[in-house]
Amino acid sequence: MKFNESTRCLNLSKKRVKFYVLCGFDRAGKYDADFWERDLDSVLKRAELLKRYDCLPYVMRHENYKLAPPPLPKLYTLLTRWANQPHMFLKKTFAEYVGYEAQYRKTRRLKS
Repeated sequence: MKFNESTRCLNLSKKRVKFYVLCGFDRAGKYDADFWERDLDSVLKRAELLKRYDCLPYVMRHENYKLAPPPLPKLYTLLTRWANQPHMFLKKTFAEYVGYEAQYRKTRRLKS
């Protein structure tokens, strides 16, 4: 099936179709700084492409995401939370979501 601007990922019940988006796995097995940068960029681009076609991503982190240098594992966790919650993914950009999470955590600490 070829995608074009008129193609939409809606099934017969009008629900959005979800696609798995794997991240944190280097086929070459290098896991260097360049890989982590490319991987995060690739996940964001794939998520935005799916959004353009009214589809949803379901981000799956390979267990090797934990090998990333700090603070990247936390960034992968935030990316997964954002993309795997359709109401957040459709309403906020990733940058907006990161700001939202920071504000939420700050507010929560003040209440404790």
